[in-house]
Amino acid sequence: MARGAVVQVEGRRQLAASMKQAGLNMGDLTAANREVAQLVSPAAASSAPRRSGQLAASLRPTASRAAARIASSVVYAGAIHFGWPARHIAPNPFAFTAAQHTEPRWTEAYNQRIEQILSKIKGV
Repeated sequence: MARGAVVQVEGRRQLAASMKQAGLNMGDLTAANREVAQLVSPAAASSAPRRSGQLAASLRPTASRAAARIASSVVYAGAIHFGWPARHIAPNPFAFTAAQHTEPRWTEAYNQRIEQILSKIKGV
């Protein structure tokens, strides 16, 4: 019975350590999420329905490690955006629409961040 070939990978430990580090950084996209929220927020504000203008003025970009969000301090923001059938309020997903319209810009922001993370992997 023939023996299998032996393969030795030079720099395996460095590659494993780099990939582990990149994996940790990959999960932390806070900066990219902040940039994306800042791109979408003005578009959402400009497309928000207006009666008094408070809803549009209240929209703020927020970011966490896992998500980009548009927050509002007015209590009725969710009802306007998602609708409230019991109160005969039809949904007006202005923030989702703004995200769709700005998608090429925020997709590029994520691509750049991921490229930065991947460029730190040594041994490839």
